[in-house]
Amino acid sequence: MTRWTHDYGVAWVVLPKSAMENRRAACKIECVSSLVEQVEIGHNVISADADLYFLKDPFTAFEYEFDLGLTTRGYKYHYPINAGVIFHKISPEMKDLYSFIRSQVLDPTWPEYVAYKQHWGHKRFGLDWAVGQDLYNVIWLHQKFILENFSIEVRDVGPDYNFCPHTDGMFIEEGKEKVVEAYKQKSVSVIHLKSKLKDLVYEDVFDDAITIHERGPRNWMKNE
Repeated sequence: MTRWTHDYGVAWVVLPKSAMENRRAACKIECVSSLVEQVEIGHNVISADADLYFLKDPFTAFEYEFDLGLTTRGYKYHYPINAGVIFHKISPEMKDLYSFIRSQVLDPTWPEYVAYKQHWGHKRFGLDWAVGQDLYNVIWLHQKFILENFSIEVRDVGPDYNFCPHTDGMFIEEGKEKVVEAYKQKSVSVIHLKSKLKDLVYEDVFDDAITIHERGPRNWMKNE
């Protein structure tokens, strides 16, 4: 971490394991909410997952007109939004929106959000993965509600800022091929190495990768 802080100007915040155990998605929203609250009005903030590969400057997305920038997948899927990369233009309204979002994590009361979770049976996921995906997809599907109640314009900045090809089932190898092509052509801004796409980091695809964990693609999140 010290080297990354020096070389890349990354400010690290170490979280206790208890903050993430069985509640990674909830923890992510809490951290983003706290950051949105702390950052001064007029600044831009990107919420980004750890399994991303940046090919170009992601802050160019802020050239689009929006308050909250989300990324559609670029292909038909039951979740139109992938919450791996989210763009925020900080304002009093954005701070109010995140107070609302944070409240919904522990005590869901927004009817559309509750119905969405029930539809997908996500009660079994608790506060882990589904929390973030569900919330941001409901925000995307109910943009009018967000605009009318928080004065926040929600816009799609496009899958090029969160390129995550389909990897379910038989699509794994096809997804890997699309990532390799995008990397070689530098045709997207951000590659999202979700699921088994992480294997590519260990297959000498990325010449200038800065994170290669010695425990390998399937074990890097496990405890020492």
